[in-house]
Amino acid sequence: MSIQRIGSGPIRRLGREDRTEVEQRPDGDEAPRSQARPDRADLSPEGLAMADKLRSVEKSLSSDRISEIEARIANGFYDDPSVARVVAGRILASGDLESLS
Repeated sequence: MSIQRIGSGPIRRLGREDRTEVEQRPDGDEAPRSQARPDRADLSPEGLAMADKLRSVEKSLSSDRISEIEARIANGFYDDPSVARVVAGRILASGDLESLS
């Protein structure tokens, strides 16, 4: 199998066909002319429902509790395997995540 012209050769000057078309703006600047539609991302209904659920949980936690959790994360509390097992068990018990087994 032969792969050719993938740009792995020496640096070359751009030819006319390689240049981006530009449009002249009223202020005299040039901007690349966009032919394609802009990128777009949408959230699924399930993702939106999970975001709503997260917002309701955040509202139920006090700022002291949030600070405590952030401090535990920063100090590596949740990195301990026994703590990770307990957290994983609670997540599975909540029904928010399905077990792969």
